[in-house]
Amino acid sequence: MQIKKLFPFIILGLLSIGAAIFSFIFLWSLDVDSKTAAEQFASTINLAIPSSIALIALVWFGAGLDYGLSRIQKKSLRILASVLVYLFLPAMCCLVFPALVILLISGPFTEDWNSSSGVLAGILGTIVFIPAVLGFFFIYIGAGTNAFSRWLMGRLWKELEAG
Repeated sequence: MQIKKLFPFIILGLLSIGAAIFSFIFLWSLDVDSKTAAEQFASTINLAIPSSIALIALVWFGAGLDYGLSRIQKKSLRILASVLVYLFLPAMCCLVFPALVILLISGPFTEDWNSSSGVLAGILGTIVFIPAVLGFFFIYIGAGTNAFSRWLMGRLWKELEAG
């Protein structure tokens, strides 16, 4: 019985390790300024640790969303809540809030919206865009993995009890 409850956590733990590896490889491939492999490794580690922590938190956040929504007993309410949560919450967390941060940061630096403020917004947008989009997808990856692991364990558990 314990394995049935722990199976989603084991799968999410493996997914968390995968997210950390993905973060390291992704940031390693983006680092083109380092002259030696040691510099590139140090630079990548400095960026990969907080990035990995953020991606792991988003994976577990998505899994928590899925778990919370799976606890709703009434099917029509669960479907409506799932649609609303999966459409709006990740978009708000990972796309709208970073866009607001860009506007709030770039606003005080310029008196009016001109070509230099567009450059600043573009730079901030590039810095924020990649983590925002990755975060958006990692919430869905966490939720989907949690749902799949619960479904798989339910199927396996029925076969183990029957066999």
